[in-house]
Amino acid sequence: MKIDKSKIGQVLIWIGVSTWIPYFYLLIIGKALPLYVFLPIHLAFVLSGVRLRKSSENEETDQQPKKSRQVSQVLLYIGMAAWLPYFYVHYYYQLDVGHTPFLILHLVGMLGGGFFRFF
Repeated sequence: MKIDKSKIGQVLIWIGVSTWIPYFYLLIIGKALPLYVFLPIHLAFVLSGVRLRKSSENEETDQQPKKSRQVSQVLLYIGMAAWLPYFYVHYYYQLDVGHTPFLILHLVGMLGGGFFRFF
């Protein structure tokens, strides 16, 4: 029996993304826990899922057009890098900057990159 790394990776990614559901629920009802309770869980599942999917892609022949893969990769890197200026300003200059603009750029990059990866 062969283990499908791609599907397991996809499940891990969805578990990692879904960790934000209780965070936003608690935020809505006014009992929010600190962000850093959920962030390690999110990162652990998403990064391990991406790693599994990437290793499965290396084993298979990729049918996706090269241009679409490149656009996907660029958008995913932009989505990940969106947090670099936030952390720099927030921790280096110790300014309380809102995270909403960085979250929007993160989500646009990650969702856009995911869209181009699958379609």
